[in-house]
Amino acid sequence: MPHTWFGTKVINEPAAALLAHSVGQLSPDDDSEEMCVVYRVGGTSLDCTLVRITQGFMSILASVGKDDVGGDKITKIVEDHIAEEFQR
Repeated sequence: MPHTWFGTKVINEPAAALLAHSVGQLSPDDDSEEMCVVYRVGGTSLDCTLVRITQGFMSILASVGKDDVGGDKITKIVEDHIAEEFQR
């Protein structure tokens, strides 16, 4: 029988990626606490999420997205730097 997931919250992409990666690995019997920063560089934005994992539960502590920083802009910066280095 397939699993049915019921969503009660909308979460951003970095947190969703961490959740998808961690399914089956989180254990409520584990007393450790971990902090993770998960980021996603898209074509036009950069999203970062700070997550705490305690006893198999994930808590989103902070999340931020910047629309003026992203993959296209980072690629342009790297291209300009490489072109400048070749012109020397």
